[in-house]
Amino acid sequence: MPAPASRPRPVPTGFWARVARALLAIGLGLGIGARPAAAAEAAWYSPDAVAGASATFGRSAEAMGPAFQEAERRARSLGTGLERLDTGVALLGDRAPAGMADWAAEVRRTATGQHLALQRHLELLQDDTAAEFGAALARALPAASAGRTVTECAQSSMSSMMGKKALCEGADISPALAEAMDADPALRAAVDEIQAIPWPTVVPPDRAWAPAPVSGSARWVSTHALEQALLRPRLEAHQDRLMRALDALEARIAAGDAAALAAAQQHRADYEAALAADGAALFAALAASLERGERKGGPKATGVCANPARFGGCTGSDATKAVMGWLAADKKFRKELDRGLPPLP
Repeated sequence: MPAPASRPRPVPTGFWARVARALLAIGLGLGIGARPAAAAEAAWYSPDAVAGASATFGRSAEAMGPAFQEAERRARSLGTGLERLDTGVALLGDRAPAGMADWAAEVRRTATGQHLALQRHLELLQDDTAAEFGAALARALPAASAGRTVTECAQSSMSSMMGKKALCEGADISPALAEAMDADPALRAAVDEIQAIPWPTVVPPDRAWAPAPVSGSARWVSTHALEQALLRPRLEAHQDRLMRALDALEARIAAGDAAALAAAQQHRADYEAALAADGAALFAALAASLERGERKGGPKATGVCANPARFGGCTGSDATKAVMGWLAADKKFRKELDRGLPPLP
């Protein structure tokens, strides 16, 4: 995995949809040059407006935007896959193929490491970009503000639409500052350097697992499809109970309380046990329904796949659509499932 971006630069804050706001924050801390006599011409600028008028800023955003969006997409996909894998493995319980629970834990560790590297990279890009544009703004201010009393105006586009122009008095030097920054060779070189930093990879582990057999394993139905169609309210109740318990322990865990950490681990174990109990009821009803289906031409030799496709899926053929259609038509299935599910705590 490539190392995250690293450059020896000062560290403010911000990024593209946020870098303009970061420039505003940086500008507020610059001191805005000298204040001439009171009779000098009044002028103002807005870092947000400077960023909007800067061709260099626009080119940077255009170049970096797709990479940023792709990184966000991959991170979201990875997070969704982890959630589905964790829930599916918990529902399988002791029906999971040998080694799958350990593999899922390793996937979680790997994905977490990749996510942290990506997050760190983004933070450093934000810091570097905001620092460079902020420094270029500081270099451009003396010439643009000569002979004027310049104030920084935090006026936003929304403020302008609301008619709050009185907040910014005098001549607007934002375009002049943007032009000066676009002519700044140090800014162009820094932007090129930042854009050349390679992004860390986000590559999900990929392994196809055999389905957990129910009436067989030549084909399979997705645990995600089953849980969403049949167990969603229960899963949400289990998740809500877990999150409330963990939230109550968060401060103590952050303070290094070993008892709180042990309590959190127990809550997680209780959550997984609750999912396994729901899974046991689901698979018992599923087995009975598939047995009836095989006698009537329904899906045959079917197992359950808890591994999302983004992590390699399962061997055999995907029969999710056919199985879900059969279960919807089997009038006994829902009653058997409801009878088998344990009461919610």
